[in-house]
Amino acid sequence: MQRFVFSSTAALYGAPENTPIEENSRLQPSNAYGESKLLVEQMLDWLHRVHGLRYACLRYFNAAGAAGEQGEDHQPESHLIPIALQVALGRAKTSRFSAPIIRRRMAPACAIMFM
Repeated sequence: MQRFVFSSTAALYGAPENTPIEENSRLQPSNAYGESKLLVEQMLDWLHRVHGLRYACLRYFNAAGAAGEQGEDHQPESHLIPIALQVALGRAKTSRFSAPIIRRRMAPACAIMFM
């Protein structure tokens, strides 16, 4: 395997110091889920350094929906998974997201998708 795409999470940022969150914002997971994703990203970085593995980490913000106490707002739909399902079912023509921030260089890129 020469290339790898990892489905990570914005939980790596914990409670962000600034918004909007940028790719180079401080990583400070506030739960085990975010910490586990950070560990995998660190392992991928070592695999790149040692074996040349090229990879991308997608750090999703609110891919499925809001936390319980924050409620749900699907008008207009802004969550990654429901939008992808609508496109797959032919209920929407395209998926529309804010522009991802991607580090453009030959080393691994870490893409952040803002939802």
